[in-house]
Amino acid sequence: MPLLDGSIWDLALDDDDHLYVASGDAGLIALSADGSEIRWRAEVGHVHRVAVAGDRIAVLVPSNASDAETSGGAGTVHVFDTSGTALGSFPGHRNTLDLAVHAATRSVILIGWRQANASDGSATRPVQIAYLRSVAFDGTTRWTAYDWSTETDADDFLNRPENNMADTRGYRVSVGGDGRVYAAFECAGGNHIFRYDPLDISTRVAIVGGDRYHEFFDTRSEHKTFMAIYDADTGAYQMGQQLTGRLSSGAGNTVRVRSGEITADESGRVYLAGTAASGLPLSFTPPDTGDYSGGAYLVVMSPDLAERLYVTRIDPGGAAHQVAARSIEGRTTIVLVGETSDDGAETYASMAFQGASGGGVDGFVTVFGGEAGLLEPLDAGPRDAATPRDGGGAEPAASEAGCGCRAVGDRGARDAPYVLAPFLIAWGIRRRKRVSGLR
Repeated sequence: MPLLDGSIWDLALDDDDHLYVASGDAGLIALSADGSEIRWRAEVGHVHRVAVAGDRIAVLVPSNASDAETSGGAGTVHVFDTSGTALGSFPGHRNTLDLAVHAATRSVILIGWRQANASDGSATRPVQIAYLRSVAFDGTTRWTAYDWSTETDADDFLNRPENNMADTRGYRVSVGGDGRVYAAFECAGGNHIFRYDPLDISTRVAIVGGDRYHEFFDTRSEHKTFMAIYDADTGAYQMGQQLTGRLSSGAGNTVRVRSGEITADESGRVYLAGTAASGLPLSFTPPDTGDYSGGAYLVVMSPDLAERLYVTRIDPGGAAHQVAARSIEGRTTIVLVGETSDDGAETYASMAFQGASGGGVDGFVTVFGGEAGLLEPLDAGPRDAATPRDGGGAEPAASEAGCGCRAVGDRGARDAPYVLAPFLIAWGIRRRKRVSGLR
């Protein structure tokens, strides 16, 4: 693989297995299927996110690259075909944090948020409001979800039905293997906008819910995750689920998807990655990683969002940034990519290329699957709704790639968590039936 300029912020894989790398200030770099050569590159600014579907590629160039993960500004979206021809560009919306390409509707899905002020009936207070938006390749807005008005006399006033002042941000979006839009948001309270139809603030929607990890009672302003599924053509809400950690006292605790990932396979099984404080509902605690039940996590949900099929965390002080899943010879293989805590002393490592910390913050790549399969044992037998087997669980089998592989990194260089991903994904997943991608 050629030495790439810049930092690797995001990756995408097209139907011909070509890799596309969001390389920060080095722009967009298109690699061959085996990663051995650069096919073309586009220097359009700091490329922070990239997505591909069919013959179209979209990249996000934030207005504020130094804070692109949280407050990147509207930014600019550039559209290319897979041969590298620039087809156009258009501005993002509010703080644009991620994008996905939907081939069937010839559109780009944007997600983000804005800072606003709204009356809650007693005073005007600051509030953050998430959005989800579909934009045609020519820049025409097709639909916008959430993004409510703060004008008290507007039909779509944020607090028209009730107090909806919990801060919300849209962080990650993808198109699943089933063609639907999967979005992951954070909310800092239970009185959030996701209780209402994304296209009609006056219409309440059903949230799947379940056990205490999927309800927001006894929570405060800690960041919690809301994940949902939408129709790509209309923006219609199909279903959604909440996720919070729980302390031993029963109080809610932080589960974040900022700088994480959401994706889904062809069956609609959902894969969520991010970082959490103590209190994850772990079904597998990797050995020799301590007792802290937070960190760089992977959550696998059933297609109806009613069951946690698998929950683990790889490093109790780290963060997971990307997740991909493929069906390889009838078995599901999952690749999780992230960064360790400062010394990586409690990072799960098995069959690792580099089993010990390189000092400071390392990147990690964990591959789940293989003959025994991560998901195969969990697919046998019934489970109660939203209640997994939360006690220990069996160790997931490593595929032939091994798991817990490290890449030496440094907190000041964000390329570390991603440097091995092209090798692992291209090596272990390329030229197989595609289930879900790095978008």
